[in-house]
Amino acid sequence: MVLIISGNSVISGAEYVLADYLKCSNKNEFMVLTSETKKVVDFYKDLDVNTIISSKYMTPSGASTNSKIIGKLKKLLRYILSKQLIKKTIDKFNIKTIVANNTTDVIYSAWVKKVSGVRYYQYIHDIIHKGSFIARIILKFDKYVDKYFAVSRAVKGSLCDIGIDENKIILIYNGLQDLKFARKSMNDKLVFGFLGAFSSRKAPLTFVDFIKKSGYKGVMAYHISEDNMENKVKDKIKEDNLDIELIGKVERNNIKQFYDNIDFLFVPSIHDPLPTVVLEAFNYSTPVVGRSIDGIPEMITEDFNGYLFKDNEDFNKIISKINNLDEKTYDEMCISANSIIKDKFSLDKKVCKLNKLLFYS
Repeated sequence: MVLIISGNSVISGAEYVLADYLKCSNKNEFMVLTSETKKVVDFYKDLDVNTIISSKYMTPSGASTNSKIIGKLKKLLRYILSKQLIKKTIDKFNIKTIVANNTTDVIYSAWVKKVSGVRYYQYIHDIIHKGSFIARIILKFDKYVDKYFAVSRAVKGSLCDIGIDENKIILIYNGLQDLKFARKSMNDKLVFGFLGAFSSRKAPLTFVDFIKKSGYKGVMAYHISEDNMENKVKDKIKEDNLDIELIGKVERNNIKQFYDNIDFLFVPSIHDPLPTVVLEAFNYSTPVVGRSIDGIPEMITEDFNGYLFKDNEDFNKIISKINNLDEKTYDEMCISANSIIKDKFSLDKKVCKLNKLLFYS
């Protein structure tokens, strides 16, 4: 039995890629220890995982409070009390392997190593920056971790940069269940899509800048807005009278229609270890224009399945290339985008690699 620790109070990309993996595995071989947040518990119940243990102790972020001191004390108390729960779970279900799914879950590794013979694997879904709080936490608990699973070479490199032994880090790309190539035809007026949070990290205003510079049509799908970003985007669209449609949240079961209606996905994130939206676009035979940071260059090959840019000064170069595209070249780019899922980012490959590590190593 493999115990998955998912100490998160929200559903993020880490939970979605875990869900994809579990759907293709024998769910009877897994159990989940997670927070008591209803949305999180329901998420795992919908996956039909047999055993789900939820507890208020399994939330590293702790409870909100007006007092910083009280807040820190509550977090510390939760962490201390989680020790008994983790040890009890290991003993009751004869757990031999643990996978911690969220980067901050590394704090629980100390309790696991108090029990002999249990392997502790830590997923890292984030770029870890030197001197950051999370870097200090990882280094503090590193001695309790057997292996790290890094979702991109950029993530692996960031772990090495803070001092983690490269031999402890295993690269496991996230993957999707590959779809058959679907032929697309370019719209008369090219349509570019943005899909993600309206947040500073996702840089939606850069997308607006690109549409202004290019004169293309834009479609923006977003599920949340932070720091008044939605109003900033709307104000900029109105001020420059741009052809950009805001469509709000797109549910996963409607994602195909979104990609069918755009010619390119545009990913302007300023930090992104391995954006799932790029994989989704490729799976739906849609090329991507992305910022050349973190794990994005591991996904996009210039003139093969998309284009890369560093900043707004590169827009003219990209626009020139796109304006000179003919249907044949665009079709080849769509084929290449689709094929890289099977070749490099296949869910089947991820499942085989992860299962081998969890059950046969």
